[in-house]
Amino acid sequence: MHVILRAPRDDINAGYFGIGFLRRAEKGESGFLHLSLEEIVFMPKRVSNTMGKQIVEIDLAGPGEELAFHHYAPGLRLIGDQAYNAILHMGGRGWRTQEVQANNSMEELKQEPFLDEITDKALRRYRTRQELVRMGLKNTLLDRCGAVCCISGRRPNVPDGPSLLTLSHYWPLGMNGPDTLRNTGLMTCMIHQIWENGLVTMLSDWRLVFAPDLPLLFKDEFNGRTSADFPDDPSVQPDPRYLEYHRVNIFEKRLAGTSYYSRN
Repeated sequence: MHVILRAPRDDINAGYFGIGFLRRAEKGESGFLHLSLEEIVFMPKRVSNTMGKQIVEIDLAGPGEELAFHHYAPGLRLIGDQAYNAILHMGGRGWRTQEVQANNSMEELKQEPFLDEITDKALRRYRTRQELVRMGLKNTLLDRCGAVCCISGRRPNVPDGPSLLTLSHYWPLGMNGPDTLRNTGLMTCMIHQIWENGLVTMLSDWRLVFAPDLPLLFKDEFNGRTSADFPDDPSVQPDPRYLEYHRVNIFEKRLAGTSYYSRN
């Protein structure tokens, strides 16, 4: 099991500073875990927990300020491969070097049963945090933008009841997109699916670009609009970087695989 070492944010040496392998984990008294690490390697440069006012682990690993590291935070945290590799890259040490070392010097580790239970609990807590964070994001958008689809302008809401709009991410969470206001917008369920499947994308000036194979029936969902609409509040306007990610990695990548793209 790969591990990345960090000092708490309230430590004078705060930041990610090394990598290693978890050789053994034993359950001690009072519920403490005794971890044995091997092949610890220090990074050429320390990666700060924060970059300016941005918390690194939030930007890389997921939602919520609950991820803040401090002296009293749990000692073990799950982290995704992309976030792990990104921190190593910023620290000046590529992940491939560590991968080769692992294959050459360590046999496959067998996880103790009680670690499975700990992992399951951590995953459940992480998913619960995600749901709470997204609920908060949606409520904030409803408050600042109104219960209206940012792309079509439609208002699919229950009279005197909840909004039926969906919280959509411009840069998908499944591709390590952040859970932030500037990466989320309110869309109708149908437009959300059209967006997710790369049949439409948005330019930095909020103009919409439709895929040439978008069915006419689906295009009717856009209510005649050719551009999205957002309030003057910059905090809820999409970050152009996230729109570009969607355009390049989802919209254009999907289009490249179609017969229409091949003919033209």
